Amino acid sequence: MFLRRPAARVAPRRLVALALTLSAVIGFAHPARAQSIGVVNEASLPRLDKDGKNVQKRPQTLTPEGVSFQDCIDDQQILFTLQMSGFEANASIQAWATIGQDCKVQTARGGGNKTCWQVYDSDIPLATVADIRIPVRKIMAGVTPNSATTPVSDESVCGKINLANVSVQFLYFPPGSGGGTASMDKSVTVTVDTVGPLPPSGLRALPGDTRIKVEWTNISGGSADGGATGGLTELTGIKVYCDPVSAQTTTTPNAPICHDEPIDAGPDADASVDAGTVEVCEDGGTSTSTSTECGSANFVNPDGSKIIPTAEFNSKHECGSITGNTGTSVTASAVGKTPLVNGTTYAVAVAATDRFGNVGELSSVVCETPETTTDFWDDYRKAGGRAGDGCATAGGGAPLASTAVLGVGVTLALSSIFRFRRRRKAALDKSQQSEGSRR
Repeated sequence: MFLRRPAARVAPRRLVALALTLSAVIGFAHPARAQSIGVVNEASLPRLDKDGKNVQKRPQTLTPEGVSFQDCIDDQQILFTLQMSGFEANASIQAWATIGQDCKVQTARGGGNKTCWQVYDSDIPLATVADIRIPVRKIMAGVTPNSATTPVSDESVCGKINLANVSVQFLYFPPGSGGGTASMDKSVTVTVDTVGPLPPSGLRALPGDTRIKVEWTNISGGSADGGATGGLTELTGIKVYCDPVSAQTTTTPNAPICHDEPIDAGPDADASVDAGTVEVCEDGGTSTSTSTECGSANFVNPDGSKIIPTAEFNSKHECGSITGNTGTSVTASAVGKTPLVNGTTYAVAVAATDRFGNVGELSSVVCETPETTTDFWDDYRKAGGRAGDGCATAGGGAPLASTAVLGVGVTLALSSIFRFRRRRKAALDKSQQSEGSRR
Protein backbone atom coordinates (compact mmCIF):
# COMPACT_ATOMS: atom_id res chain seq x y z
CA MET A 1 0.00 0.00 0.00
CA PHE A 2 1.35 3.37 -1.00
CA LEU A 3 0.66 6.54 0.84
CA ARG A 4 0.46 9.80 -1.16
CA ARG A 5 2.35 12.62 0.52
CA PRO A 6 0.44 15.92 0.72
CA ALA A 7 1.61 18.69 -1.64
CA ALA A 8 3.94 21.24 -0.06
CA ARG A 9 2.17 24.50 0.84
CA VAL A 10 3.63 27.66 -0.62
CA ALA A 11 3.42 30.82 1.44
CA PRO A 12 1.19 33.50 -0.13
CA ARG A 13 4.06 36.03 -0.15
CA ARG A 14 6.23 33.60 -2.10
CA LEU A 15 3.45 33.14 -4.62
CA VAL A 16 3.18 36.90 -5.13
CA ALA A 17 6.95 37.25 -5.55
CA LEU A 18 6.99 34.30 -7.96
CA ALA A 19 4.19 35.82 -10.01
CA LEU A 20 5.95 39.22 -10.27
CA THR A 21 9.20 37.53 -11.27
CA LEU A 22 7.51 35.42 -13.95
CA SER A 23 5.67 38.49 -15.21
CA ALA A 24 8.92 40.43 -15.54
CA VAL A 25 10.71 37.52 -17.21
CA ILE A 26 7.87 36.95 -19.65
CA GLY A 27 7.62 40.66 -20.35
CA PHE A 28 11.32 41.06 -21.14
CA ALA A 29 11.47 37.78 -23.04
CA HIS A 30 8.77 38.72 -25.56
CA PRO A 31 9.75 41.77 -27.57
CA ALA A 32 6.46 41.69 -29.42
CA ARG A 33 4.61 42.72 -26.28
CA ALA A 34 3.90 46.46 -26.10
CA GLN A 35 6.07 48.41 -23.69
CA SER A 36 4.51 50.79 -21.19
CA ILE A 37 5.63 53.26 -18.56
CA GLY A 38 3.21 54.66 -15.99
CA VAL A 39 3.67 57.11 -13.10
CA VAL A 40 1.88 56.37 -9.84
CA ASN A 41 -0.23 59.23 -8.47
CA GLU A 42 0.93 61.51 -11.29
CA ALA A 43 -1.31 64.43 -10.26
CA SER A 44 0.20 64.67 -6.77
CA LEU A 45 3.78 63.43 -6.67
CA PRO A 46 5.45 63.03 -3.26
CA ARG A 47 7.97 65.72 -2.31
CA LEU A 48 11.18 64.93 -0.40
CA ASP A 49 13.85 67.07 1.25
CA LYS A 50 17.48 66.88 0.20
CA ASP A 51 17.99 63.95 2.60
CA GLY A 52 15.10 61.96 1.18
CA LYS A 53 12.59 62.59 3.96
CA ASN A 54 8.96 63.39 3.19
CA VAL A 55 8.07 67.09 3.01
CA GLN A 56 4.68 68.54 3.86
CA LYS A 57 3.42 70.47 0.86
CA ARG A 58 1.92 73.94 0.82
CA PRO A 59 -1.85 74.41 1.19
CA GLN A 60 -4.01 73.99 -1.91
CA THR A 61 -4.38 77.77 -2.18
CA LEU A 62 -0.62 78.07 -2.77
CA THR A 63 -0.14 75.66 -5.72
CA PRO A 64 1.44 72.78 -3.73
CA GLU A 65 2.41 70.73 -6.81
CA GLY A 66 4.42 73.57 -8.34
CA VAL A 67 8.07 74.32 -7.61
CA SER A 68 8.61 77.60 -5.72
CA PHE A 69 11.65 79.68 -4.81
CA GLN A 70 11.74 78.18 -1.31
CA ASP A 71 11.49 74.63 -2.73
CA CYS A 72 14.58 75.40 -4.79
CA ILE A 73 16.43 76.95 -1.84
CA ASP A 74 15.63 73.84 0.23
CA ASP A 75 16.94 71.61 -2.61
CA GLN A 76 13.79 69.48 -2.62
CA GLN A 77 13.32 66.34 -4.72
CA ILE A 78 10.28 64.94 -6.52
CA LEU A 79 9.62 61.21 -6.18
CA PHE A 80 8.48 59.54 -9.42
CA THR A 81 7.26 55.97 -8.90
CA LEU A 82 7.40 54.27 -12.29
CA GLN A 83 5.38 51.17 -13.23
CA MET A 84 6.93 49.45 -16.23
CA SER A 85 6.08 46.39 -18.28
CA GLY A 86 6.72 44.70 -21.62
CA PHE A 87 10.39 45.61 -21.93
CA GLU A 88 13.15 43.69 -23.62
CA ALA A 89 16.32 42.61 -21.91
CA ASN A 90 19.23 45.03 -22.38
CA ALA A 91 16.86 47.93 -23.11
CA SER A 92 17.44 51.19 -21.27
CA ILE A 93 15.32 54.02 -19.81
CA GLN A 94 16.51 57.59 -19.25
CA ALA A 95 14.98 60.76 -17.79
CA TRP A 96 15.19 64.11 -19.63
CA ALA A 97 13.46 67.48 -19.38
CA THR A 98 12.46 70.15 -21.87
CA ILE A 99 10.15 73.09 -22.53
CA GLY A 100 7.63 72.05 -25.19
CA GLN A 101 9.92 69.74 -27.18
CA ASP A 102 10.11 66.00 -27.96
CA CYS A 103 13.18 64.44 -26.35
CA LYS A 104 12.85 61.10 -28.17
CA VAL A 105 14.79 62.44 -31.17
CA GLN A 106 18.56 62.19 -30.70
CA THR A 107 19.25 65.72 -32.01
CA ALA A 108 17.05 67.12 -29.22
CA ARG A 109 19.41 65.59 -26.63
CA GLY A 110 22.79 66.33 -28.20
CA GLY A 111 24.68 68.89 -30.19
CA GLY A 112 24.92 72.65 -29.98
CA ASN A 113 21.19 73.17 -30.60
CA LYS A 114 19.79 70.59 -28.20
CA THR A 115 16.51 71.40 -26.47
CA CYS A 116 16.53 68.75 -23.72
CA TRP A 117 18.71 68.25 -20.67
CA GLN A 118 19.21 65.09 -18.62
CA VAL A 119 17.70 65.12 -15.11
CA TYR A 120 18.72 61.64 -13.92
CA ASP A 121 22.42 60.89 -14.20
CA SER A 122 22.19 57.15 -14.90
CA ASP A 123 19.88 54.70 -16.65
CA ILE A 124 16.73 53.83 -14.75
CA PRO A 125 16.68 50.17 -13.58
CA LEU A 126 14.38 47.91 -15.61
CA ALA A 127 11.97 46.77 -12.93
CA THR A 128 8.25 46.36 -12.51
CA VAL A 129 8.30 49.26 -10.04
CA ALA A 130 11.11 51.82 -9.68
CA ASP A 131 11.31 54.85 -7.38
CA ILE A 132 13.21 57.72 -9.03
CA ARG A 133 14.13 60.84 -7.05
CA ILE A 134 14.86 63.91 -9.17
CA PRO A 135 15.99 67.22 -7.58
CA VAL A 136 13.83 70.21 -8.52
CA ARG A 137 17.03 72.10 -9.41
CA LYS A 138 17.75 69.46 -12.07
CA ILE A 139 14.26 69.87 -13.51
CA MET A 140 14.63 73.66 -13.83
CA ALA A 141 18.32 73.59 -14.83
CA GLY A 142 17.79 74.32 -18.54
CA VAL A 143 14.91 76.83 -18.32
CA THR A 144 15.44 80.45 -19.41
CA PRO A 145 17.60 82.38 -18.52
CA ASN A 146 19.63 79.14 -18.64
CA SER A 147 19.42 76.75 -21.59
CA ALA A 148 19.57 73.06 -22.44
CA THR A 149 23.15 73.51 -23.68
CA THR A 150 24.25 75.24 -20.44
CA PRO A 151 22.01 73.86 -17.67
CA VAL A 152 22.61 75.13 -14.10
CA SER A 153 21.51 72.95 -11.19
CA ASP A 154 23.03 74.67 -8.15
CA GLU A 155 21.42 77.24 -5.82
CA SER A 156 22.10 80.08 -8.27
CA VAL A 157 19.19 78.84 -10.42
CA CYS A 158 16.73 79.72 -7.64
CA GLY A 159 14.81 82.96 -8.09
CA LYS A 160 15.29 83.10 -11.88
CA ILE A 161 12.51 80.94 -13.38
CA ASN A 162 9.29 82.86 -14.02
CA LEU A 163 6.36 80.46 -14.52
CA ALA A 164 7.42 77.64 -16.83
CA ASN A 165 5.84 74.25 -17.56
CA VAL A 166 8.69 71.74 -17.71
CA SER A 167 8.07 68.38 -19.38
CA VAL A 168 9.93 65.55 -17.62
CA GLN A 169 10.18 62.68 -20.13
CA PHE A 170 11.05 59.06 -19.36
CA LEU A 171 12.45 57.62 -22.62
CA TYR A 172 12.61 53.94 -23.60
CA PHE A 173 15.52 52.83 -25.82
CA PRO A 174 15.24 49.28 -27.25
CA PRO A 175 18.29 46.99 -27.32
CA GLY A 176 20.86 47.91 -29.95
CA SER A 177 19.56 51.47 -30.41
CA GLY A 178 22.82 52.87 -29.06
CA GLY A 179 21.04 55.77 -27.38
CA GLY A 180 19.69 57.00 -30.71
CA THR A 181 15.98 57.60 -31.11
CA ALA A 182 13.74 56.46 -28.27
CA SER A 183 10.83 54.26 -29.29
CA MET A 184 8.44 55.50 -26.61
CA ASP A 185 8.18 57.88 -23.68
CA LYS A 186 6.10 58.93 -20.70
CA SER A 187 5.84 62.69 -19.97
CA VAL A 188 4.95 64.43 -16.73
CA THR A 189 4.54 68.22 -16.52
CA VAL A 190 6.07 70.08 -13.57
CA THR A 191 5.18 73.77 -13.18
CA VAL A 192 8.00 76.01 -11.90
CA ASP A 193 7.72 79.60 -10.66
CA THR A 194 10.45 81.04 -8.46
CA VAL A 195 9.99 84.78 -9.14
CA GLY A 196 7.71 86.68 -6.77
CA PRO A 197 5.82 89.94 -7.44
CA LEU A 198 7.33 93.40 -7.25
CA PRO A 199 6.90 95.20 -3.91
CA PRO A 200 4.22 97.90 -3.46
CA SER A 201 5.23 101.53 -3.95
CA GLY A 202 4.60 104.68 -1.92
CA LEU A 203 5.88 103.14 1.30
CA ARG A 204 5.72 105.21 4.51
CA ALA A 205 5.71 104.53 8.24
CA LEU A 206 3.87 106.26 11.11
CA PRO A 207 4.93 106.01 14.78
CA GLY A 208 2.73 104.60 17.53
CA ASP A 209 3.12 103.40 21.10
CA THR A 210 5.38 100.30 20.77
CA ARG A 211 4.23 99.92 17.19
CA ILE A 212 4.67 101.24 13.68
CA LYS A 213 1.89 101.61 11.15
CA VAL A 214 3.21 100.77 7.69
CA GLU A 215 1.30 102.07 4.67
CA TRP A 216 1.67 101.92 0.89
CA THR A 217 -0.24 103.64 -1.90
CA ASN A 218 -0.04 101.16 -4.76
CA ILE A 219 0.28 97.41 -5.14
CA SER A 220 2.14 96.87 -8.39
CA GLY A 221 1.96 93.10 -8.45
CA GLY A 222 4.15 93.05 -11.56
CA SER A 223 6.75 90.36 -11.99
CA ALA A 224 10.18 91.23 -10.65
CA ASP A 225 11.87 90.17 -13.89
CA GLY A 226 9.56 92.21 -16.11
CA GLY A 227 7.46 89.29 -17.31
CA ALA A 228 3.71 89.30 -17.75
CA THR A 229 3.03 86.90 -14.90
CA GLY A 230 2.95 87.73 -11.23
CA GLY A 231 0.31 90.41 -11.80
CA LEU A 232 -2.38 91.62 -9.43
CA THR A 233 -4.42 88.42 -9.73
CA GLU A 234 -1.35 86.41 -8.71
CA LEU A 235 -0.61 88.53 -5.65
CA THR A 236 -1.80 86.93 -2.38
CA GLY A 237 -0.52 89.30 0.30
CA ILE A 238 2.12 91.62 1.72
CA LYS A 239 4.81 90.87 4.30
CA VAL A 240 6.36 93.61 6.45
CA TYR A 241 9.92 93.39 7.80
CA CYS A 242 11.57 95.33 10.65
CA ASP A 243 15.17 95.57 11.82
CA PRO A 244 16.57 97.80 14.59
CA VAL A 245 18.88 100.48 13.20
CA SER A 246 22.31 100.44 14.81
CA ALA A 247 23.71 103.76 16.00
CA GLN A 248 26.87 104.81 14.15
CA THR A 249 29.65 106.22 16.34
CA THR A 250 32.01 108.64 14.60
CA THR A 251 35.28 109.86 16.11
CA THR A 252 36.85 113.00 14.61
CA PRO A 253 40.09 114.79 15.63
CA ASN A 254 39.70 118.25 17.13
CA ALA A 255 41.69 121.24 15.90
CA PRO A 256 44.96 121.86 17.81
CA ILE A 257 44.77 124.27 20.77
CA CYS A 258 47.29 127.08 20.12
CA HIS A 259 48.43 130.15 22.04
CA ASP A 260 51.29 132.65 21.94
CA GLU A 261 54.11 132.52 24.48
CA PRO A 262 56.79 135.25 24.92
CA ILE A 263 60.32 134.42 23.92
CA ASP A 264 62.89 134.80 26.70
CA ALA A 265 65.65 137.15 25.48
CA GLY A 266 68.09 135.64 27.95
CA PRO A 267 69.70 136.84 31.23
CA ASP A 268 72.10 139.29 29.53
CA ALA A 269 69.45 141.12 27.50
CA ASP A 270 68.43 144.65 28.37
CA ALA A 271 65.06 144.84 30.05
CA SER A 272 63.73 146.99 27.21
CA VAL A 273 64.51 144.37 24.62
CA ASP A 274 61.34 142.56 23.31
CA ALA A 275 62.17 139.15 21.99
CA GLY A 276 58.64 138.67 20.62
CA THR A 277 56.34 135.63 20.93
CA VAL A 278 56.06 132.14 19.52
CA GLU A 279 52.90 130.11 18.82
CA VAL A 280 52.71 126.97 20.92
CA CYS A 281 50.10 124.31 19.95
CA GLU A 282 48.80 121.32 21.84
CA ASP A 283 46.85 118.29 20.68
CA GLY A 284 43.12 119.11 20.72
CA GLY A 285 42.12 115.49 21.28
CA THR A 286 39.10 113.91 19.59
CA SER A 287 35.32 114.29 19.60
CA THR A 288 32.85 111.44 19.44
CA SER A 289 29.38 111.77 17.92
CA THR A 290 26.57 109.25 17.57
CA SER A 291 24.14 109.27 14.66
CA THR A 292 21.44 106.93 13.35
CA GLU A 293 21.19 106.65 9.59
CA CYS A 294 18.19 104.97 7.98
CA GLY A 295 19.17 101.59 6.64
CA SER A 296 19.92 97.97 7.50
CA ALA A 297 22.81 95.79 6.43
CA ASN A 298 20.38 92.84 6.73
CA PHE A 299 18.06 94.30 4.09
CA VAL A 300 20.53 94.33 1.20
CA ASN A 301 22.90 91.74 -0.25
CA PRO A 302 26.67 92.32 0.10
CA ASP A 303 26.86 93.06 -3.65
CA GLY A 304 24.11 95.68 -3.32
CA SER A 305 21.42 93.61 -5.04
CA LYS A 306 17.87 93.26 -3.73
CA ILE A 307 17.09 90.74 -1.00
CA ILE A 308 14.58 88.00 -1.85
CA PRO A 309 13.22 86.86 1.54
CA THR A 310 13.51 83.18 2.42
CA ALA A 311 11.87 81.23 5.25
CA GLU A 312 14.96 81.91 7.39
CA PHE A 313 14.77 85.66 6.62
CA ASN A 314 11.07 85.66 7.53
CA SER A 315 11.74 84.05 10.91
CA LYS A 316 14.27 86.76 11.79
CA HIS A 317 12.69 89.94 10.43
CA GLU A 318 8.98 89.55 9.68
CA CYS A 319 6.95 91.97 11.82
CA GLY A 320 3.53 91.86 10.17
CA SER A 321 1.56 90.64 7.17
CA ILE A 322 -1.74 90.94 5.34
CA THR A 323 -3.49 88.56 2.94
CA GLY A 324 -5.31 89.55 -0.23
CA ASN A 325 -4.41 91.98 -3.01
CA THR A 326 -6.25 95.13 -1.91
CA GLY A 327 -4.91 96.01 1.56
CA THR A 328 -2.88 99.19 2.04
CA SER A 329 -1.56 99.05 5.61
CA VAL A 330 -0.21 96.79 8.37
CA THR A 331 0.46 97.62 12.01
CA ALA A 332 3.77 96.12 13.16
CA SER A 333 4.07 95.52 16.90
CA ALA A 334 6.73 92.81 17.21
CA VAL A 335 9.60 91.22 15.31
CA GLY A 336 9.05 87.53 15.84
CA LYS A 337 8.18 87.37 19.53
CA THR A 338 10.11 90.51 20.46
CA PRO A 339 7.86 93.60 20.89
CA LEU A 340 8.92 96.86 19.27
CA VAL A 341 10.54 99.24 21.77
CA ASN A 342 9.73 102.93 22.09
CA GLY A 343 12.74 105.11 21.32
CA THR A 344 14.36 102.48 19.07
CA THR A 345 14.57 103.32 15.37
CA TYR A 346 13.60 100.51 13.01
CA ALA A 347 14.33 100.02 9.32
CA VAL A 348 11.09 98.94 7.63
CA ALA A 349 10.59 97.25 4.25
CA VAL A 350 7.84 95.24 2.54
CA ALA A 351 7.55 92.45 -0.03
CA ALA A 352 4.62 90.90 -1.93
CA THR A 353 3.67 87.19 -2.09
CA ASP A 354 2.11 85.14 -4.90
CA ARG A 355 0.04 81.97 -5.32
CA PHE A 356 3.15 79.74 -5.25
CA GLY A 357 4.12 81.09 -1.82
CA ASN A 358 6.97 83.06 -3.38
CA VAL A 359 8.02 86.26 -1.63
CA GLY A 360 9.12 88.94 -4.08
CA GLU A 361 12.14 91.18 -3.73
CA LEU A 362 12.37 93.54 -0.76
CA SER A 363 11.30 97.16 -1.21
CA SER A 364 13.38 100.22 -0.42
CA VAL A 365 13.75 100.97 3.29
CA VAL A 366 12.04 103.64 5.39
CA CYS A 367 12.76 104.25 9.07
CA GLU A 368 10.54 105.12 12.02
CA THR A 369 10.76 105.21 15.83
CA PRO A 370 7.88 104.01 18.04
CA GLU A 371 7.03 106.50 20.79
CA THR A 372 4.45 107.17 23.47
CA THR A 373 1.56 109.10 21.95
CA THR A 374 -1.50 110.83 23.44
CA ASP A 375 -4.74 112.09 21.94
CA PHE A 376 -7.88 113.87 23.11
CA TRP A 377 -9.19 110.70 24.76
CA ASP A 378 -5.99 110.22 26.81
CA ASP A 379 -5.99 113.84 27.95
CA TYR A 380 -9.71 113.69 28.81
CA ARG A 381 -9.27 110.59 30.99
CA LYS A 382 -6.21 112.03 32.72
CA ALA A 383 -8.29 115.11 33.59
CA GLY A 384 -10.83 112.87 35.36
CA GLY A 385 -13.33 112.30 32.55
CA ARG A 386 -15.27 109.06 32.84
CA ALA A 387 -17.48 109.07 29.73
CA GLY A 388 -17.04 105.97 27.64
CA ASP A 389 -16.19 103.61 30.55
CA GLY A 390 -16.71 100.02 29.53
CA CYS A 391 -16.25 100.64 25.82
CA ALA A 392 -13.38 99.01 23.97
CA THR A 393 -11.89 100.11 20.69
CA ALA A 394 -9.92 98.14 18.15
CA GLY A 395 -6.30 98.92 17.63
CA GLY A 396 -5.21 99.12 21.28
CA GLY A 397 -3.00 102.21 21.41
CA ALA A 398 -2.92 103.31 17.80
CA PRO A 399 -1.65 106.88 17.42
CA LEU A 400 -4.79 108.17 15.77
CA ALA A 401 -7.92 109.28 17.70
CA SER A 402 -10.50 106.53 18.04
CA THR A 403 -14.13 106.65 17.05
CA ALA A 404 -14.99 106.69 20.75
CA VAL A 405 -13.11 109.99 21.08
CA LEU A 406 -15.04 111.43 18.18
CA GLY A 407 -18.28 110.31 19.80
CA VAL A 408 -17.37 112.01 23.09
CA GLY A 409 -16.48 115.24 21.26
CA VAL A 410 -19.75 115.28 19.34
CA THR A 411 -21.76 114.53 22.50
CA LEU A 412 -20.09 117.38 24.42
CA ALA A 413 -20.68 119.80 21.54
CA LEU A 414 -24.36 118.89 21.18
CA SER A 415 -24.85 119.11 24.95
CA SER A 416 -23.45 122.65 24.95
CA ILE A 417 -25.78 123.67 22.10
CA PHE A 418 -28.84 122.25 23.84
CA ARG A 419 -27.95 123.98 27.14
CA PHE A 420 -27.51 127.31 25.30
CA ARG A 421 -30.89 126.95 23.61
CA ARG A 422 -32.65 126.08 26.87
CA ARG A 423 -31.14 129.09 28.65
CA ARG A 424 -32.08 131.40 25.78
CA LYS A 425 -35.67 130.12 25.73
CA ALA A 426 -35.97 130.50 29.51
CA ALA A 427 -34.71 134.10 29.29
CA LEU A 428 -37.20 134.91 26.54
CA ASP A 429 -40.08 133.38 28.51
CA LYS A 430 -39.12 135.38 31.61
CA SER A 431 -38.89 138.59 29.59
CA GLN A 432 -42.32 138.03 28.05
CA GLN A 433 -43.87 137.35 31.47
CA SER A 434 -42.36 140.54 32.90
CA GLU A 435 -43.65 142.60 29.96
CA GLY A 436 -47.16 141.16 30.46
CA SER A 437 -47.25 142.06 34.18
CA ARG A 438 -46.37 145.71 33.49
CA ARG A 439 -49.27 146.00 31.10
